[in-house]
Amino acid sequence: MLQPLFIKATSLSDAWFQTLYRCVEAGRAFTISRGSFEGQKRLE
Repeated sequence: MLQPLFIKATSLSDAWFQTLYRCVEAGRAFTISRGSFEGQKRLE
């Protein structure tokens, strides 16, 4: 299950980069099982 993450930012660009960093740091990878991207991994 997804867990909410809270960030404290001073600007919109700061919030965007903090969000990207947190996704890479705390996200989980899953493998796509069907469709045109089948077999690839994505962060969730």
